Order: sequence, then structure tokens, then C-alpha cells
Amino acid sequence: MIFSRPGIFYHPLRSRLDLYKADAYFFANDFKNANEWYTRSLERVRTDFFFVAADPEVENSIIFKLGVCSEKLMDYSAAKKWYAEYVSRDQTSARAGQAFYALASIAKTEILFELAAKVSAGSKPHCREIGRAIFVRGIRDCGNAVPE
Repeated sequence: MIFSRPGIFYHPLRSRLDLYKADAYFFANDFKNANEWYTRSLERVRTDFFFVAADPEVENSIIFKLGVCSEKLMDYSAAKKWYAEYVSRDQTSARAGQAFYALASIAKTEILFELAAKVSAGSKPHCREIGRAIFVRGIRDCGNAVPE
């Protein structure tokens, strides 16, 4: 079924085209472009009159992948926002476990960073070294927040 008017074209596959592009970027580890296309796709899912999600998991999947992209791009505030939204929708799946783990890792990193900054603010050189060691060790212990 194709509806067309001058300048307007609609096809049922077009409603998921943004999602397919985002998935391609995501699996190619191009998280910047994936983040942009997932954002467009989420907006389309939420606002497009013609988009009918037969599977409610589509929106959840987009939200989770936005969290992963944000985390990989080191935009931790956005990652926390997306992971928290995902966890508020789903608490029992394997992805929910990954989202909880990522949230905990981000929180741990932020706490270690704050602690390292406080210790580094000391006027003595050994305080700065201790602060740097706390931060580096914390980052190394966090590892990759989302297992592949």
C-alpha cells in the first residue's frame, strides 16, 4: 500500500528505515551515528501516525541501545537517563540486568572520580598521586559495563 502526493511518500517499510540504519551503525561500532539514528527512530515510534508497533519490545530495544551508545560515547548523564527509562519498563529480562550493571558501573565511576578529585585537591604531592591511583584503579575495575 503506497500513499503518495506531490512531495509526500509513505511506505510501511519507511517507518522502520531509521531503525534499520541505526542497527547497521550500532553493529559496525559507529556509536555516534547509531545514537543519532536511534534518536530519530525513537521519535518516529512515539509520534508517527502510521507506525504501528506490533511488538512493544521495539521501543524498549531502542531505549536500551540509546543507553549503550551514550555509554560508549562517554555521555554518562544520557546513558543513565536511557538505562533508567529502560529499567522502569522492564526489570526481569537479561537486558534489564545489563542496564542495572551499567547503572552501577557508572555510579561507581562517578563516586571514584569525586573521591579522586577531593584527594587530589590536597596541597601535598602524595595526595595527588593517591587521588590519581584511586581514579585509575576504579576505572580499571569497572571494565566494560555492557558485556558483549
